[in-house]
Amino acid sequence: EIIKTFLLYLYNVTDIKPERVGYVLGRIETKGEEVAMSTAEVLIKKGIEQGLNRGSYETKIQTAKKMLWKGFDVDLISDVTGLSIEEIEELKEKM
Repeated sequence: EIIKTFLLYLYNVTDIKPERVGYVLGRIETKGEEVAMSTAEVLIKKGIEQGLNRGSYETKIQTAKKMLWKGFDVDLISDVTGLSIEEIEELKEKM
């Protein structure tokens, strides 16, 4: 049932054809190893990645805000944080 649901999802969100999925599944040799993660494992991994990315971005925002408060140049803030000039200018306008 999980595979059926996953394949329906896959067909709806991509342009992959059912024949291609069948072809790929037919070519997989497991050799005693698990080939694919379970749906839960994939979702957990994606959730963790998104959380880390969000945390990293929030840290950059906080660093940029502190630097703006201390009067640092926007170009320097961009170099240090990796944020775009536009993002920093938006922060500056909100302060």
